[in-house]
Amino acid sequence: ARALGSGAATTTVADIDWERFLPPFTMSRPSALLGDLPQAERLRTADSAAGEPGTATASPLAGRLTKVSETEQHTLLVDLVRTHAAAVLGHSGIGEVEADRAFKDLGFDSLTAVEL
Repeated sequence: ARALGSGAATTTVADIDWERFLPPFTMSRPSALLGDLPQAERLRTADSAAGEPGTATASPLAGRLTKVSETEQHTLLVDLVRTHAAAVLGHSGIGEVEADRAFKDLGFDSLTAVEL
């Protein structure tokens, strides 16, 4: 009702998981488009209270990566990508997704790339 009664030329309604979306979207630079949203302000406040940028919304993967060596980080990330690639391609496991093959050679096209 507020959207229809506001008189705005355009209105967008979306159910967005801000804690998941905003940190990676604004990682390299702040977003003028999203920076003034109340949700963005709450996340910035939570990050500041935690003492470090990004800590309030850090993922379990980020936590795991900070605790292992660079070689183990690489292995974890490659296995994560292989796991998701295998799921998108309909494979039963990561054994069918070779780590050193290009996505195109694995059977990815533009649609499966978007799904990934």
